[in-house]
Amino acid sequence: MKIKSESGKVTDRNNHIREYLKYYISFSHSPGYAVVLNGAWGIGKTFLIKKILDEYFHKNDGYVYLSLYGITSTEEIDEALIAAVYPILGLKGVKIAGRVLKSVLKFKGVETDLKPSDFLSKYKTKLFVFDDLERCEVKPLNKVLGYINEFVEHDGCKVLIIANEKEIDEGEDYLRRREKLIGKTLEVQSSFEEALEYFISLINDSDTKDFVKNKTAVISAIYGQSKLDNLRILQQTIWDFERVFQVLSSRHKANDEAMTVLLKMFFALSFELKAGRISGDDLMSRMSSLVAAMVRLNKDAIPSPLVISGTNYPDIDFGNSILSDKLLLDILSRGIVDRDAVHESLDRSDYFVDRADELPWRVVWRGNEQTDEDFDRAFNEIERQFQNREFTIIGEMLHIFGIRLWLSDVGVISKPRVEVLSELKKYVDDLYCQKKLDPIPLLDYQDFDIHSYGGLGVREAATTEFRDAFEYLKGKRHLAGIDLYPVQGETLLKELARDPNLYYRQLCVTNSDDNIYCRVPILSAIDPSLFVKNVLEQTPSNQRLIMSAFKGRYEHGSLGRDLSIEKPWLKSVRDLFDVASTSKSIMGKYQIQKNLEWFIDPYL
Repeated sequence: MKIKSESGKVTDRNNHIREYLKYYISFSHSPGYAVVLNGAWGIGKTFLIKKILDEYFHKNDGYVYLSLYGITSTEEIDEALIAAVYPILGLKGVKIAGRVLKSVLKFKGVETDLKPSDFLSKYKTKLFVFDDLERCEVKPLNKVLGYINEFVEHDGCKVLIIANEKEIDEGEDYLRRREKLIGKTLEVQSSFEEALEYFISLINDSDTKDFVKNKTAVISAIYGQSKLDNLRILQQTIWDFERVFQVLSSRHKANDEAMTVLLKMFFALSFELKAGRISGDDLMSRMSSLVAAMVRLNKDAIPSPLVISGTNYPDIDFGNSILSDKLLLDILSRGIVDRDAVHESLDRSDYFVDRADELPWRVVWRGNEQTDEDFDRAFNEIERQFQNREFTIIGEMLHIFGIRLWLSDVGVISKPRVEVLSELKKYVDDLYCQKKLDPIPLLDYQDFDIHSYGGLGVREAATTEFRDAFEYLKGKRHLAGIDLYPVQGETLLKELARDPNLYYRQLCVTNSDDNIYCRVPILSAIDPSLFVKNVLEQTPSNQRLIMSAFKGRYEHGSLGRDLSIEKPWLKSVRDLFDVASTSKSIMGKYQIQKNLEWFIDPYL
């Protein structure tokens, strides 16, 4: 990193490394020792050394670079070295690694029975670079130092080892071998400005490249506040940001204030997540934890990791809703960038929303961003809607649950949380009695994301009171679904008469989208005698198909689980079929009895 001295002159914090390596490489004789480039993970050791060596050699055929990451034996180092030196041999074609390369070299007439050090001595190079020493899996690690020592002591080579020695704990044997091999240790300082310039040059999307280039001072400030000194995390964050920025519309990109806020929050949260200071769960409960911190009554309570991280960035609002909690989790943790969801979240933020069209509950949700006049107007409106039971969309109801619990803590609603919870349950009861409560879809008992709706995270979603209200709502929605069984049963009976194949598909687990009742005990709502009458009016082949639906429905044990309330109904149906068979012809009775034997009796 280039910094200004007291005289105002710009200096390079890693200039000592540049100067020493040029001195070391320029030896006309064997130095008899290796040099270690030491620094923390992600600080930019590899980036720095490759830049210095490329400057010195102009092209990389003056040195051999090898990463020891994941290597498990000295034999693998042999193979990797041969692969690394392959371009130096002047052989054209793609790079090949390992034993395959040895075959290629033999075909080309290159002797590979020699030891790698003998082999490489035939093709002189000025420097061997061994990277990621601490990540080499050869145990004990001093075996690797002994291997490298062959190059230094016996072959007179110049060797640079790149490592994070804080991660190496190999005891006295390692230290003794190290003392024999290493003649100089160079400590790497973070080269942020130089690395950032390089990372920006790698951005493919021109709009992103221009924007990030204009915000280097902002990024520099955030990086400094993070105290990370980890250039890998910086590069990964820039890559992630590029994926988001390039899906934005020109209208979004034209709003510099919004884009700067987006960049600030995105970079800071990315740094904290990638450094392991916060988790995906912290992102999903972002709003709840931040609000809890603002209204915390117990001053001795331990703040959440997100709140602690937020103190590092005094000018960044971690609670800004320009991107929802779910979107941040998808992008930063799961690698998912949903263009439509990103647009929707931005369009509903304060930077793009048309306030005349914004729903009152959304205004209140962002209460900490509103003027008193705007907040009061919106709050009074959602109070009226709440009293009149106008919120019937499940996602909006969840937001109202969270908002009312939050406003109880803040003091806008002058009732304790327990009383607010009671009011929420009463709201659900009233919608159920008015038949306005949306039942749980037949095929999805977990149909709703408790954490977000409409691009905004649900406030208080992680609290005990909210979970209580949500479970109560889910129970009432289940009852609302049961209330529909009689009507749905009538429809199913009509399908039985009209299209027995569709009837089968609706009741049984198949690859069809028609199996809407496969986990729903809908048959219990049908009159058994009416069911038997309708079946017996069908042709024998259709009767068999209809009865076989019992096998498809119950053969995996569902009659003892989700569909258990159908068991008494099935017994009644069996008895009625048995009685009806007595009045049939010999063949008709035989057909009914066989259907009972094959399709009902095994499950009773």
